Amino acid sequence: MTPASSQLPHGVRLLGATPSGLETVLSPEALTFIATLSRAFAGRVDELLRARGQQQAAFDTGASPEFDPETRQIRESEWTVADLPLDLRQRRVEITGPVDRKMIINALNSGADVFMADFEDSNSPTWANVIGGQLNLRDAVRRQVDFVHPVTGKSYELAEACATLMVRPRGWHLIEHHLRVDGRPVPASLVDFGLYFFHNAWELLNRGSG
Repeated sequence: MTPASSQLPHGVRLLGATPSGLETVLSPEALTFIATLSRAFAGRVDELLRARGQQQAAFDTGASPEFDPETRQIRESEWTVADLPLDLRQRRVEITGPVDRKMIINALNSGADVFMADFEDSNSPTWANVIGGQLNLRDAVRRQVDFVHPVTGKSYELAEACATLMVRPRGWHLIEHHLRVDGRPVPASLVDFGLYFFHNAWELLNRGSG
């Protein structure tokens, strides 16, 4: 079902029906967060995509890649970055795959150090897959994800020791046609990042994850 316009945050419009059971992923609070991200960054995304096109056109006519002169001071100064979070210091074996429920469980149980749940190349970006994947990840973060195969009856659940979960949003060049803010489609990367961050950031920090 699709929420009535009166139930949506100001300026937000959903063009895709929300599959049953996934309404909590698109709560008014979550959609307000997405709208805030879109208003803050969608214009900048457009600028960067235009700049990328211009840069590619220059390369096509023989230009060579060069360092940005505006960042020379940064490159030549002495600086360090913060230490890696503990759960990202062991990444010798990292696998990737789609965000459907059974695959997430199998990947986290695989014995790999890291599983990168992929909303782009590994996932067909139907509205049901995008929103369902967010629910699956929310359950995985809380170690509440399980699955029973509808044909075989085989049951899947998380093992005691799991891979570290990482998430890859869709690329900047893609848009989410099912969600509009102030009349324009939201960049798909902001939808994927925003929903995952909104529902899981505090939970991950409380569990000691980076």
